[in-house]
Amino acid sequence: MSKDPYHKISREPFYERSIVKGRVVAVLDVMTRSRNLELIDTRSRVLKRHEVHEIILTDDLTASPGKTVSDAVYLAFFEVTDGGVIVSGDHLVVSEERIGELAGYDETHCPNHINLVIRTSEAKTGRQAGIHVGDSLAFLRR
Repeated sequence: MSKDPYHKISREPFYERSIVKGRVVAVLDVMTRSRNLELIDTRSRVLKRHEVHEIILTDDLTASPGKTVSDAVYLAFFEVTDGGVIVSGDHLVVSEERIGELAGYDETHCPNHINLVIRTSEAKTGRQAGIHVGDSLAFLRR
């Protein structure tokens, strides 16, 4: 049974949302098999200005809230510059390049940071993707 209060609502409950923006503060270059990230059941999270969170990619296109993600490809840590609400399915864009869709959130390292897990057909580390410290990013509504 889901603990997400919006779980039973068939449409997205957010009528309007601001764009959550950030900037890369660390570029990662690691891939892990059998990481087993446990995505929480909740579809939305609030990201506050100045928080730092981690972005992890997966090529598991079935990854979604409440599921376990085996393989992890580490992209970057970013600082939130414009806070707001992000929702599973939002598109992650880094330096105007679409990376993938937000699958969900792993809270392994909370309260230090949240792992934001992104579904993508082409999972590359931050180094492989040519990402650099200072690059801009945004979560765009699907």
